[in-house]
Amino acid sequence: MDLSKYNIQYLPGVGPKWAAVLKQELKVDSVLDLLYIFPYKHVDRSRFYKISDLDYEENREAHLQFVGTIVDYGVIGVGKGRRLVAQFTDGE
Repeated sequence: MDLSKYNIQYLPGVGPKWAAVLKQELKVDSVLDLLYIFPYKHVDRSRFYKISDLDYEENREAHLQFVGTIVDYGVIGVGKGRRLVAQFTDGE
């Protein structure tokens, strides 16, 4: 099988919509192209943090996971400036 001619839309779980997104975003047309897409960073999702563990200077660009409870939420702003805000606690 020539992987450079096998369209990714026929892979299980991809389909025509995801294939179009992959082609537009990553320039991936074939299974062979997909094999040459390498992750550019690793995000460690095995550790959960407490808010008190957060060091703003050290973790400025990091992806961190927190476990806790949302105690209150609401919408602020108007029009395109509307956003959902929430109060979160991790028990400390």
